[in-house]
Amino acid sequence: MESQQMILTRPEENQMESERMILPPPYEAAASLPKLAQMPSAPYPSEVQAPQIIERTIVIQQPAAPFGPNPINLTCSSCHQDVMTKTTSSLKGEAWLLVLLLCCVGGLFCCWIPCVVDSMYITYHRCPLCNAYQGETS
Repeated sequence: MESQQMILTRPEENQMESERMILPPPYEAAASLPKLAQMPSAPYPSEVQAPQIIERTIVIQQPAAPFGPNPINLTCSSCHQDVMTKTTSSLKGEAWLLVLLLCCVGGLFCCWIPCVVDSMYITYHRCPLCNAYQGETS
């Protein structure tokens, strides 16, 4: 059986022989060709797998210090010294808004009420040695 080849040419009049393109045989002819034997899928014996290196990172978390309105003993996260924190307190932003609202509604007789309520204050804890911020309570 002779192999069939199709020649694709351009419709130009002055065409050179080198411009012709040879197409592969049609699908039916390619399907009748003998199939190659399948190679085994097992890896070659010369291939050696490298050992796996497993890196583990262990993170130890210290429990959060129970910050409150009073100074506490802790290890400073900046200078790593055991210290008793220095505390400062100030009114929260919501408290100032409430003072303004009570001043408008109740006059000077009621505007001082948020200033005497402990829950309206925020307490900041700082290291007395390096003045690093340690935490806050609200």
